[in-house]
Amino acid sequence: TIRFDGHHHAVAEDPLAVTEDAAYQKRGVLHRAQHARSISARSSSIRLQPTERQRRLRRDLAGQSARGSWAVGSAGVRVGEALDFARTHHRGVIATTRQDGSTQMSPVVAAVDGSGAVVVSTRETAMKTAHVRRTGRAALLLMSDTFFGPWIQVEGSAEVVSLPDAMDGLVAYYRSISGEHPDWDDYRSSMERDRRVLLRITVERAGPDTQG
Repeated sequence: TIRFDGHHHAVAEDPLAVTEDAAYQKRGVLHRAQHARSISARSSSIRLQPTERQRRLRRDLAGQSARGSWAVGSAGVRVGEALDFARTHHRGVIATTRQDGSTQMSPVVAAVDGSGAVVVSTRETAMKTAHVRRTGRAALLLMSDTFFGPWIQVEGSAEVVSLPDAMDGLVAYYRSISGEHPDWDDYRSSMERDRRVLLRITVERAGPDTQG
């Protein structure tokens, strides 16, 4: 508005000025968009060299794929595939249930015995031994040595096999993971001193069986 003769009078905006202002704003938007595309194009042309850790992970995943196994997070994993994985990937975390219902977890080394059960060596006095005796259940997460690689969870009924019945199984357990021991008599004596037992998990379920 303008003031004239003591009164305010409405004045229409100059259409030319409005048009020029809109065109100026449009040119600014287009310029910024073109600038962003130019930066994106230059960035995409840069190829960072993978680290040695990344190269190891890619080789691990490629090896699993070549053997017809699965990658991280795949669905429909069968028990047989899980056992195949457990035969070559021994590092894991076992989960058992305390009396109050909470979960107790421990890092372990696992193997697969001749009957197809997943076995873990531990001590008679370990808490997971007491938990398995009470509940008859256990779950185990097995992972690749690279950690951020293929992994699998198995769970099922579990039992504790104590000495002397566990000795042959403990020998087979060591042999399947590390090969021949330099002194089997010494190994057997060590198992007796440590009051070693085997936890045997009969796999009833393997996963991941859904994608998240």
